[in-house]
Amino acid sequence: MSNHSHHFRFDSAIPLADIEALIYLALVVLNSLYGLTRVRLECHFTFDRSRRDLLVEGDTLLGRQLAQIITGLGSYLYSEEVQG
Repeated sequence: MSNHSHHFRFDSAIPLADIEALIYLALVVLNSLYGLTRVRLECHFTFDRSRRDLLVEGDTLLGRQLAQIITGLGSYLYSEEVQG
């Protein structure tokens, strides 16, 4: 685990498919900006579907940006249901 991790807990009101789509969309944004290879090397995260928890490692620029994008989109779409 990273020393600078970002932990997200998603409320049960948000369907799992929506959470996965949010993560995928954030990765698409990063892929568009930096390319697939760099994203694969610098973005590390785990999503525990049963606990509805997302852990994003923030030791790299792209890891921090992934957390920022998820925070921004999650707040915009779901406001109170996403705690980061």
